[in-house]
Amino acid sequence: MDLFSVEKAADEFLDRKLPLHILVLNAGIMETPWGTSKQGIESQFATNHFAHPAQPSRIVVLASYSHEVNMKLTTGWNQDNYNAFVRYGESKVANIHFTRELQARLDAKHGNSLCKVFVNCVHPGLVKTELTRDINQAAVLAAQPIMISTDKGAITQIFVAGAKEIESNNLKGQYFVPYCQVAEPSADAADKSQAIKTWIWTEKVMKEHFREDWTFGV
Repeated sequence: MDLFSVEKAADEFLDRKLPLHILVLNAGIMETPWGTSKQGIESQFATNHFAHPAQPSRIVVLASYSHEVNMKLTTGWNQDNYNAFVRYGESKVANIHFTRELQARLDAKHGNSLCKVFVNCVHPGLVKTELTRDINQAAVLAAQPIMISTDKGAITQIFVAGAKEIESNNLKGQYFVPYCQVAEPSADAADKSQAIKTWIWTEKVMKEHFREDWTFGV
């Protein structure tokens, strides 16, 4: 994982001078062995959280019910205390914090009623994909009866990205679960003060590991 490749892709799109109406932030890995990006950021956080920031008119962030298992986000990481299961859940808490804080900052900048950027996050369901390749396969096999197809896993994402109800009901900073339902995340994931701390921490890590002048720009 190299964050410069993410920046390069964004720059290439901007060079085309085209509008960007929908952005789905679905890059993700799950419970992988210890590793870091080229910038030295733990791999699950580098992919699931730090590779995402941007701003079109619909932003859909892929979260997970796993945030409910690992409620609190602990900053910092090293190989000695690395737990893949815990760290994945924490990266999903960060996804929800990012969703809510980005929406709050956009609304504050442009005015809630005037801001036409809708940022929401989605738990797609327990989907049959290669995401589970690093998990204990006995556990994956046991979960087969409740897993859903990739087509079904895309339903809530597509709804949040394109449904008219998002705008007509002014659904911003929400957490959606299958199928197309608004739900409440854990208390820690919904905590405004924790979301601000995650935002500040994210900028700090990006400055330290990616580029000294990096900011969210919001």
